[in-house]
Amino acid sequence: MDRNLKALIIGSTGGIGRELVKELLKSNQWSEVHVIVRRELEAWSKLSYEQKNKLVIHKVDGLEILRDQTKLPKFQGLNAIFCTLGAEQKDGKENFIKVDKEFPLLSADLAIQNNIPQYHIVTSQMSDKSSMFLYLKIKGEVEYELSQKGFQYLGIYRPGLLLQREQPRLIERLCSYIPFIKKVDVQNIAVTMRKQAEKNIQFTQNKTEYFENNEIINISQNKN
Repeated sequence: MDRNLKALIIGSTGGIGRELVKELLKSNQWSEVHVIVRRELEAWSKLSYEQKNKLVIHKVDGLEILRDQTKLPKFQGLNAIFCTLGAEQKDGKENFIKVDKEFPLLSADLAIQNNIPQYHIVTSQMSDKSSMFLYLKIKGEVEYELSQKGFQYLGIYRPGLLLQREQPRLIERLCSYIPFIKKVDVQNIAVTMRKQAEKNIQFTQNKTEYFENNEIINISQNKN
């Protein structure tokens, strides 16, 4: 059954974001998939006619535009925002905090201002706002601050090592060969995010759910 659902993806050109765009476009549950990007992906030019009509591209100079949301179109009527942003720490502490904390929280404010009931975000396994490690600390701080915003439904996805990126990071390539490290394909994350959004679309009370690595895999592989 078609449900005419509408979403905005923040981070649609990254590894998980690309998969999530594809996942929503091929689902008959979603009629509009909005993305905010500096550049369009070549893959989007090869979409089917139906999928091109579902994809709504908002081109901007950068996500700094989230700091002044009067410059953005109104996103009222959307059902969910998905945030799949993630910076590399090698790009510097300031940029990491901007991409992994400031932009997600600004996009959450965008959701609230437009009465968008659901917010979904990818963080990391072992996220902890009290961690001594910057990466895990920032991820944990974002989780906590989002949980205080009062979304009808908040989905927090905590994957392990990401596999099957188009451009895997060096540490991911190295660790992918270590058997005891928890891993997950980016497609598994995208599938689980879509499923949880669809499952909770009628939820009207404040609810926060956390999905660890193994649960992400199990949900994505479940045929129900």
